[in-house]
Amino acid sequence: MKYFKIAYDMLINKFVLTLIITIEMAVFLILCNTVAGTYNSKNMLYEPYKDILKNNSGVVFMLDGTLNHDECDNAEIEKLRHDGYLDNEDVIDYLEKNLEGDAKIYYNSQLEFWEDDHMAPHSSLPMDEGELVDYILLDDEIFKKYRLPLAEGRWASSEKNSAGETEVVVSGGTDTKLNELYVTPAGKFRVVGILTDNTYEPPGSGYLSDDNNKEGLFSFYEAFDANVSMAGPFIIADRKLVDYKEDNYKKFNCTTEPVWFVSYGSGLDEESIKRNNDLLKTIGYFDDDKDFSTLSEDTENTINNIYIGMLPMIIAAAVVILSGLIGSAAMTAIRQMKTFGIFFLCGCRWRDCIKIISASLVIILGMSVVLAVLGIYGMWAMNFEYLIGLSFGWNNFVISVVILAVMYLLSIILPHNIIKSSSPVETIKEN
Repeated sequence: MKYFKIAYDMLINKFVLTLIITIEMAVFLILCNTVAGTYNSKNMLYEPYKDILKNNSGVVFMLDGTLNHDECDNAEIEKLRHDGYLDNEDVIDYLEKNLEGDAKIYYNSQLEFWEDDHMAPHSSLPMDEGELVDYILLDDEIFKKYRLPLAEGRWASSEKNSAGETEVVVSGGTDTKLNELYVTPAGKFRVVGILTDNTYEPPGSGYLSDDNNKEGLFSFYEAFDANVSMAGPFIIADRKLVDYKEDNYKKFNCTTEPVWFVSYGSGLDEESIKRNNDLLKTIGYFDDDKDFSTLSEDTENTINNIYIGMLPMIIAAAVVILSGLIGSAAMTAIRQMKTFGIFFLCGCRWRDCIKIISASLVIILGMSVVLAVLGIYGMWAMNFEYLIGLSFGWNNFVISVVILAVMYLLSIILPHNIIKSSSPVETIKEN
């Protein structure tokens, strides 16, 4: 502690310079962690779909919404109609059997209840306060990899718990609490996690438009914020665990969402892909210029551009801050050489003097960390997570530690050489 006390007294004597360097370092840490947090957020949203998009051919498809009212040109699809109604799940089964290749359709289902009998959380948002919240049911393969930031609890399991309950996570903007149980005709649902207010509704619930795919997969996500969003809150669950096919539709309704990720599998030739595309076009539509490969490429380019776009600014900031930190440490060493010489004659060694300089660097870096944490908390309080998309993880901690270690090591080299190359007696005489 004695080294830190001496270092503190030295820093106080050059308070303004120390404060400027500390603030610069804090801003640099905030900048690097913001870039990493934005990368985390995008990568987190891509991960559940990464293998599907990268390893398979396919398209993002939307079933024609008029099929329930009008006949379509596909006679085989018309045979699936019952009492004038066309069940989307029948269409999905037909497509998976008739598309060439190892076809698989990934889609969301929406579960909603007609009766309010403790069947779901209620919305607490002003626009729909008191209304029941819908369940978004994901494919098991997607749900297992799906993760969103949690304010409380943990992510739901893709298997039922020991009590036979389906675990769910709930967005902000509801009246639910952690571990709340909802007993419904479609099964028992246990709330094991509550999402942060700033999150995203899973893709597949919106509609295809000209704006889709400009940022790859991310244009299919709908941002949700309990503080500012007009979109209603939601519940996420694994579809395979939900007993929604029971003959009890008087109390609830389950419908497939309009946007489907239609995978043809791998190794399919161009002619087979074209025939698959032609079949899909008889009952819906998709962007001919966007398939799984281009969607994956656009998504990864968007993620990588987060780092690439910010790299020049990060490098420039690092050079400026490092120059100031090194200069400050070297200046401290030079200005205190007479004091260090006296310390040496009183029994100290040069390594003790180096420890004093090290302590001063640790104080500056430590204060920078405190300011950076406060700055990031302020960004969170001002809703920056929603505005730019942030998700903090272990890599933020690792990046911060690496930055601090590199800054410390590079800043201690010059003072170390100055002190080690000096003679105590000559230093006192010169001063």
